[in-house]
Amino acid sequence: ELLEGEGVKGLILDLRNNPGGLLEEAAAVAGKFVDQGPIFNVTDGSGTDPYLTRGNDLPNLPVAVLINQGTASAAEILAGALQDHQMGMLVGERSFGKGVIQTAYPLSDGSGVIITTAEYTTPGGHRVQDLGLVPDIPVTDEGEEDHQLQAARQWVEEHLGSLCPCSARHDRSSPALLPLSRRG
Repeated sequence: ELLEGEGVKGLILDLRNNPGGLLEEAAAVAGKFVDQGPIFNVTDGSGTDPYLTRGNDLPNLPVAVLINQGTASAAEILAGALQDHQMGMLVGERSFGKGVIQTAYPLSDGSGVIITTAEYTTPGGHRVQDLGLVPDIPVTDEGEEDHQLQAARQWVEEHLGSLCPCSARHDRSSPALLPLSRRG
């Protein structure tokens, strides 16, 4: 309601140099954009489980998501969910590639150990670990002008008034997402 009340017609979400944070928060933000379905998948010793959303509450707007080598972890979860659900166009450079979940365990002497306990993939099953996310619109960060932001702004402006304009990019659909990407 706030966005509609302000007359917002498109968004640019800048996740550049965002090292991540809490998975639950990234999923909550992604859930604002994604209608239904998985936000990400978690694979651990017991198998693979999707982290699901119940439905979005933001208007359907063109969304450009800026990413670079500093975009990692939970920020990659958010960007990957928007990309796979065709709710956001990734602009910039390949992301860092931190697709694992680590858990800290305290030891009796007061120290601790951090162990990788799971791996996550995008809703479409794309591995993030060591691979990162590939932008839909690759733009390198060179010089003093912010060419990535300019490209994102241009893309949003070209798609104002479009519903789900991200489906116009190259097809990254997977069988798991076909029902979501074919909705009207």
